[in-house]
Amino acid sequence: MTPAALLGESSMDMQPRNAKLFRAIEIAATLVTIAAGVVICWKLLKSPRPRPKAEAPSVGIPASPIDLADPVTLANPSARVALVMFSDFQCPYCGVFDRENLPTLQEQFVKTGKVRLVFSHLPSPQHEFAFNAAVAAECANEQGKFVEMHETLFRHQDALTDDDLASQARSVGLEMNTFRRCLTTPAVGQKVRRLFKTAMDLKITSTPTFFIGMVDSDGRLRVDQKLSGAYSAASIGQALGEELKKVG
Repeated sequence: MTPAALLGESSMDMQPRNAKLFRAIEIAATLVTIAAGVVICWKLLKSPRPRPKAEAPSVGIPASPIDLADPVTLANPSARVALVMFSDFQCPYCGVFDRENLPTLQEQFVKTGKVRLVFSHLPSPQHEFAFNAAVAAECANEQGKFVEMHETLFRHQDALTDDDLASQARSVGLEMNTFRRCLTTPAVGQKVRRLFKTAMDLKITSTPTFFIGMVDSDGRLRVDQKLSGAYSAASIGQALGEELKKVG
């Protein structure tokens, strides 16, 4: 005999009751779920919302204007927009830029007087002749021949020994006794080391690196763009064009 029969109920009588019971359980479960959701939402609304993180500054862009007293201005010292080149006379990419890309930029932006062109030494310790080449360029600068020496050093990157530097100095018309004395002048080497340290402080780790920005009335440069590596003349020209738009 079935349990239903013992209770005096048929299976037909049990089915409506079971259906009602299951329906009651479903409703109760739904109400519990809704209640739990309300509690969770309330806690979320009451808890403090995390503040958005501040945006990180542009990588490699100096927060403060940089001094242009030590680097050599090659052209247009009164132009508002400046292109500062951190370079190494033994760096092959620097040589390619100087020989192949710089002439195009000079035609478009330098000879037209729009852009101040600035050169800053960053001789890599891994390049055996880079430091002495930078000193030789500074000694040429002492005689007003930096541009000429700069050009010949990049044209002859495979010839940067002391004898080669003397030969190149002679080829650009330097007074040789003055040049030789300058090479051993402590102040000249100190200037190159100072420029190297400045580049390190600015987190410049490769050559060539270019800073593009606006020169303030005090002569310091507010850097707006930084380009590192073998950029084409078109890419650098586009960056200079963007900066020139700010001048009006």
